[in-house]
Amino acid sequence: MDRNVKYLIIGAGISGLTFANYADGDYLIIEKEKEVGGYCRTIKKKDYVWDYAGHFFHFSTDEFKKKFLDSVNPEDIKYKDKNTKIIYKGELVDYPFQTNIHQLEKEEFIDCLYDLFHKEEKEDYDSFLDMLYGKFGKSIVEKFLKPYNEKLYAVDLKTLDKDAMGRFFPYADIPAIIDNMKANKDSTSYNNSFLYPRNGAGSFIQILYDALDSSKILMEHEVVKIDNEHKVAQLDDGSKINYEYLINTSPLNHFLGYFEGEKFSALKNRLSYNKVLVFNLGFNKKSKFTEEHWMYIPDKAVNFYRIGFYDNILDADKLSMYIEIGYGKEDEITEQDVEMQQEQQPVSEPEAESQQIEENQQEQEPAQVEEYEYIEYEEITNQEPEYEYEYEEIEEEDEDEAEDIPVEPGPGPAIKPKKECAKPLQLPKEERDNNKSKQQKQNSKDKNPAKRKNAKQEQYSNPKVIQKNNTEFEEKISAGKLLMPRQIKKGLKYFKEVKPFAADYIPNTRWWKIEITPTTMSGYTMPYLGYVNSLNYTMYSDIAMNSYKYRHYLFGVQYDEYNKRKNYIYAIPGKKSEQPDKGTTGFTTYQACDNRSSSLGYWMCFIDSKARKIEK
Repeated sequence: MDRNVKYLIIGAGISGLTFANYADGDYLIIEKEKEVGGYCRTIKKKDYVWDYAGHFFHFSTDEFKKKFLDSVNPEDIKYKDKNTKIIYKGELVDYPFQTNIHQLEKEEFIDCLYDLFHKEEKEDYDSFLDMLYGKFGKSIVEKFLKPYNEKLYAVDLKTLDKDAMGRFFPYADIPAIIDNMKANKDSTSYNNSFLYPRNGAGSFIQILYDALDSSKILMEHEVVKIDNEHKVAQLDDGSKINYEYLINTSPLNHFLGYFEGEKFSALKNRLSYNKVLVFNLGFNKKSKFTEEHWMYIPDKAVNFYRIGFYDNILDADKLSMYIEIGYGKEDEITEQDVEMQQEQQPVSEPEAESQQIEENQQEQEPAQVEEYEYIEYEEITNQEPEYEYEYEEIEEEDEDEAEDIPVEPGPGPAIKPKKECAKPLQLPKEERDNNKSKQQKQNSKDKNPAKRKNAKQEQYSNPKVIQKNNTEFEEKISAGKLLMPRQIKKGLKYFKEVKPFAADYIPNTRWWKIEITPTTMSGYTMPYLGYVNSLNYTMYSDIAMNSYKYRHYLFGVQYDEYNKRKNYIYAIPGKKSEQPDKGTTGFTTYQACDNRSSSLGYWMCFIDSKARKIEK
């Protein structure tokens, strides 16, 4: 059935609902979801409060602020002076970075101040990155502004408009920095304080919604076509809405898709946007950060760009936090991405007994990802021993898993690697007798093949004796078994094993092709490229640029003649003339793909599997 309205509003988020509250009553809101709020919605589970995305309110006028505050119980509102930090080289720096450079090490502070003084401002800038260099100088840009915003927007900053951040971007000059240094306070940010409801940002949405006529909000309906010349919008059920004014609050790329014609298609294709994957996590105890409201992370070795603490805003006694990861316009966020990110997120309180995770995927489009089969074994976790012992420190190795892979047998007999361990301490006679009795029971179990596996697990999961040096034991591994650490194997299962070289230039090596995603570039565990940065800190490395250029890199595991891990290898595609970072990051070996031409190949970085150090 066709309808006539003065105001047709697309979207029942906070903007659409606010406009309707100030309209003259002749309006109609179209919302495709089954609830209002858009991304300003609240999730509540048990004692935890999360939002779909962080919403902290700052009011432009007293009138607007009063409308909200008059509608809620004053006790349900938390007022906060903003406490935000930047995690920079393992230390906390106040936000914004550019006005708090006095908190850096002396040499870095001088570099920033010098470059800020000698910055080359222009009348007009070509891009967002160009604007940053012109207003802040090289050091401030490359230490924080460039890496952070590249993680946030997941694009080359040269492609962003110079006014991409508008009024929300805090500028700084030398007088402001000096003043802030003396006051030791953030005086330049536009949102030094904020308020937040005890029940989450959804409380504001509820106030706006309750003030409207619910019959003028069409839920679970979507605009599919707009004839702007005749001012007619068609809905997904075939009905048409005639309007005088069209108010759009949906994403602009979606909105332009409602119109026909090359003009609108061209505009849509020119738009740039990013996607954000938000993880909401709850723990049964507080973290070590008890005052901070949210933090910015510019380090590209870490895959997320911001974390926030709802518990510190609400003064709760249990950690409730969010983690945000940026994806590019063309990136697809899949279920595998979510799974991989969950495995990699740092948990500040590992001993928490319960953990609730809510996943919010903005602009998510599920996709099919090819999977590769690996043999998985039950992980055995060591428990705390009942006794305390004095022992000599020995090197701890990753827990390996064996795979049946056709491997040419190495020279010599069956492999019997020897491990040096600690000699058992002498226990009191009563305890020795108890242990002897337990051992007799254990030997009885070993005679039963059905119980042998469980008995072996018990041996490792409940260590009673720590051995001292000079005692040796042998572990037999057949020549067809390759050892792979469980953590690395979990990461590799998402990628295809390949043979990148025409000949066996790097002997006894298995290779995987790692496709470029925010996870594979920034993840700080093997096989992800960010691991190299964690060994040899390089915030602005050529290895990332070359990988982006060729859309992949390689990860290899090299074995010795006994099928034991020797080296991990990262291989960056490129020409012989494209050595990453002139070798300073460990990529010192070049190997062409075949011997017919050296024009295309890989620069390789070898990491000792035992020492976990780059071989230079």
